[in-house]
Amino acid sequence: FPVTIESPTYSPAVNPVSNTLQLRQTYRGFYQLVNLQGQLVQAGFLDGNEISVNTLPNGIYICILGQQAFRLMVYKE
Repeated sequence: FPVTIESPTYSPAVNPVSNTLQLRQTYRGFYQLVNLQGQLVQAGFLDGNEISVNTLPNGIYICILGQQAFRLMVYKE
């Protein structure tokens, strides 16, 4: 199925993030975080606008929400 990258509907309020990804809008459904090698690193069901990313190492990921997606940078000092 097609995935739209850089969707304005669901985008991070702040990017990069360190511990919590906050979306600009509430999302109800399954999400996936995929690294740039295409490996699924986190997935779950979201009913709100926050996803914990505190276990992910620094890097760039693709966050997939249904059929929409955006790039996400995780950076921890």
